[in-house]
Amino acid sequence: MLLLRPYLLGDLELRNRNVMAPLTRTRATLPGQVPNDLMREYYRQRASAGLIISEGTFVSEEAQGWFGAPAIYSRQQGEGWRRVTDAVHAEGGRIFVQLWHQGSVSLPELLGDGHVPLGPSAVNPEQLVHIGYGKTKMSGVPRAMTREDIKRTVADFRHAAKISQDSGFDGVQIQGGFVYLFQQFLQENLNLRTDEYGGTIENRARLLFVVLEAILEIWPSQRVGVKAGPMMPERGAFRALASTLATSEHVYRRLTCRAI
Repeated sequence: MLLLRPYLLGDLELRNRNVMAPLTRTRATLPGQVPNDLMREYYRQRASAGLIISEGTFVSEEAQGWFGAPAIYSRQQGEGWRRVTDAVHAEGGRIFVQLWHQGSVSLPELLGDGHVPLGPSAVNPEQLVHIGYGKTKMSGVPRAMTREDIKRTVADFRHAAKISQDSGFDGVQIQGGFVYLFQQFLQENLNLRTDEYGGTIENRARLLFVVLEAILEIWPSQRVGVKAGPMMPERGAFRALASTLATSEHVYRRLTCRAI
């Protein structure tokens, strides 16, 4: 059976062609968003897949937006993930981490210290935010990111990519899809910026590719993936626009050109 045959992903040998998709489990130890023994066992049990892509993992404190999800920006978090990757590798598996920033799909109570979620512009994405086990609350109006915020966010992704490497992951995937930060920049009705990160398709896609290049300073391109795709029938502010298809095609073309 083809799915059970080995596969060479760039320079990485996979035991089969089955890939486990990211699944948010809300099991990280709080406070601190630290991977724990329950998560270690969860991933170990699934190491027979050719490749595991971890649940979405926050790259910074201000990237948070989902109660109980893990992060990968501190030493303690990295040590927790090292126990996970060691367990997966001991079973002969491979694992990438999905790097995540929720942007405006968050709430101040998840960020702490009175911080307001960040977004491309001060426009409410109108999304439900997970604030506890089975509990949700509607998002509010975010703070429009300054150039300094953008610069810091790029550095946060690069830092998380380095900790991911030190923690034993086999590669990384950028969460560039669904309703999160990069899609917020790509979505024309959420991104009202007039600087180099707004307006044209090229400008609205700029943040994704600046972050990608920063991560490629840490990881070789064959160990880096991007989850991407247009958000059209989603609730709230995410809907089909006249620019949706052209925007998606631009992203796909650039990603294809960047691939090895």
